[in-house]
Amino acid sequence: MTLMYENTDMTPYCNIESAIFYDRAGAKCDTLELRLSDSAVWAQWKPQADDMIEIIDGGYRTGIMYLRAVM
Repeated sequence: MTLMYENTDMTPYCNIESAIFYDRAGAKCDTLELRLSDSAVWAQWKPQADDMIEIIDGGYRTGIMYLRAVM
């Protein structure tokens, strides 16, 4: 699984515990729930609303999504 953040492959710099993508039908808002094992990783990236994020796994891609919140 590859984590692209602001067009940069961040996979070598973080441990992805889970990535759950909700692909909603009917032009509703898709959602990506991403859990990293080290919250300090996010602090280093200085995430801000509307930053681009994408998950790639084999031939599947979420497509470019935009960061809404970090919890």
